[in-house]
Amino acid sequence: MKEMAEGWADGQGRLSLLGYVELPGGAPGAQVMVGAGYAYVGHLLGGGFSIIDVRDPRRPTIASQQVSSAQTWNGHMQLHDELLLVVDEYVGSAIPGLSKEPASAPWPARDFASGLTVYDVHDPLRPRAVGRLAVPGLGLHRIWYVGEEYAYASAALDGFSGHILAVIDMRVPSRPAIAGKWWLPGMWTAGGEAGDWGPGLRVALHHCIVANGLGYGAWRDGGFTILDLRNPELPKLIAHRRLDSPHGHGTHTTLPLTERVPAPRPLMVVAEEGNQLPDSGESQRDWLIDVSEPSGPVPLSMLPTPAERPFDRLGGSFGPHNLHENRPGSFQSSHLIFGTYQNAGVRVWDISDTNDPVQIAAYPSGPPGNFDLLAPGHSLDLFVDKQRHVYVSDLKAGFKILEFT
Repeated sequence: MKEMAEGWADGQGRLSLLGYVELPGGAPGAQVMVGAGYAYVGHLLGGGFSIIDVRDPRRPTIASQQVSSAQTWNGHMQLHDELLLVVDEYVGSAIPGLSKEPASAPWPARDFASGLTVYDVHDPLRPRAVGRLAVPGLGLHRIWYVGEEYAYASAALDGFSGHILAVIDMRVPSRPAIAGKWWLPGMWTAGGEAGDWGPGLRVALHHCIVANGLGYGAWRDGGFTILDLRNPELPKLIAHRRLDSPHGHGTHTTLPLTERVPAPRPLMVVAEEGNQLPDSGESQRDWLIDVSEPSGPVPLSMLPTPAERPFDRLGGSFGPHNLHENRPGSFQSSHLIFGTYQNAGVRVWDISDTNDPVQIAAYPSGPPGNFDLLAPGHSLDLFVDKQRHVYVSDLKAGFKILEFT
């Protein structure tokens, strides 16, 4: 692989820097949504979200900021047309080191919002709250919504040991309401259930991506599920698998490549969140799964692990975080996979050969020019538009716009 000033490339693809901007107050960036010339970036560890003017991708500018209490997490959101759905959650439940805290009350008094806020962003500079869903518990973590009648969120509700699936009726955006729930057996502590997954493991839904009536859910140390959501208010289990291996745990993202993005056969990419400590012996991975038969998913291969540097010894977290999710209106592909790899930056893989996926491009984490990686950042989330502009949030180094060629 040849290293160049604009990133890494191996002759098949290239990621080049177009623009960069610091988030207000040095806020850590979380989920990214892009539409109509503006990027919406959630803030990790509390503090609201930012709206960035990206109409000129070489000169992104902070256009507006929505501020929340320091203890409220607004890290995840969904954008469809002129509606922006933003989660409200106690910030501690979003931090891996603190996330084993039970969801149920009582807890010490805290100043945080818990639920979902719906904004009208017809004017991106002045987002206007038009709907609100309050939930009992620590709140919502990540959400999936593409303008249909329902949204699908991970919810830390009273009475459960971790985040479960909450199906939210969005037919009247000003009055969102929970219409259905689903959880892995053992999570409903208020109902007398007790999990048998062992000490030190966290079983909780990170999020669920829905395509063609099926929900693909990532349950952290609980593995992944495929649910029948043809009746969204009554989810039914089709398959549940754990990818236990020497590589670790922490299923974070389950990305279907099915009818919505035509592929030779239905596939799913599974990203395990890299939160391991140095020298732990774990190395979370991205998996490629055949889901031609939803009731019997079959692992095919693992995407290549970044190897240009000894990332596992450079500090911070090394391993996958999130994937570009092929949302309607964004760049969609059945063979090009874009993902963040925390201190190893952004990666692009070609999975045309499902038995031998290859990396075709990469870009470092951290601020622009940080090519020696002595003080890496942590690339967390990304969004790819139809022009193949890649919008990247970073835990330590603001917001970058890359171009994939």
